[in-house]
Amino acid sequence: TWHEYGLDYAMVIMGKGKHFLKAGARIKVEEGLEAAYFYATKLDYNFKNSDTLSLYDSHFQQGHTQNIVDYITGNTDPINDIFGASTTSLAFDFGVVYEWRPDYDNFIYDMDGQRNIERKDKNKYKLRLGASILDLGGITFKKGNLSEDFSSDIRNWDIGNLKFGHNPVAGYDSIVNHTFGYANNKNTFVFSLPTTFVIQADYNIYKDIYVNFTANTAPHWLNVASQV
Repeated sequence: TWHEYGLDYAMVIMGKGKHFLKAGARIKVEEGLEAAYFYATKLDYNFKNSDTLSLYDSHFQQGHTQNIVDYITGNTDPINDIFGASTTSLAFDFGVVYEWRPDYDNFIYDMDGQRNIERKDKNKYKLRLGASILDLGGITFKKGNLSEDFSSDIRNWDIGNLKFGHNPVAGYDSIVNHTFGYANNKNTFVFSLPTTFVIQADYNIYKDIYVNFTANTAPHWLNVASQV
C-alpha cells in the first residue's frame, strides 16, 4: 500500500478541423506504507504426506517491511509507520488521444454575432484512438529485521508441528531463519508499481451508438519478484 500525490498537466495540441490531438502527463510522488512479496525463482518439492515436505535446491526471493510485524504485536509508531517504511519515489503517467472528425463542419454554428462556435455537447469524432502508460516507477522499501531471500535443501521436513505463535509473520521469519540459510543481506527492496499499457479504439457506428475496444496489458519486461 502507498500514498500517492499527483500533479497533472494536459493540453490540446490540435483542436480544430478534422483532426484532433491532445496529450497529458502526471508526475506522482509515491510514499510507501507497507509491502510484502514472496517469489520462487527455483522450486523443486515433494510432499510425502500432508505433514512432510521435501525441498530440493530451491531458491526464494522474499521480503516485507518491519511495520507489518509491528502492527500485529501492537508495537506501532504512527509517524514511523507512515514515513519510515520507505523512501519517497517518483512515478509517471502519460497519455495521448487522437480523434478523426470527418464531419467536423456539422458541429459548427453561428450565434449572437459570433461565428464558428464549436458544439460542446456532442462527440464530434468518427474514430477515437488512445494510448497511455500508467504507473511507471517503483518504491524503495526497507526490509524487516528477519526478511531475507533464502535457499532450501531439506528432506522430510515435518511441517505439521510448526508453531507460528501469536504473530504469524514474526513466527514465519523465525522458522525460516532457523531452518534455512539466507541468500543475501540486502536491507531494501524496490517494489515495482503495477505499470500498465492501455490502448483504446472507439468507433461511432450511427448517431449515439459506438463500439469500443480497450486493452490493458502488464509488460513482461517487469517480471520481477517484488511487483504488484
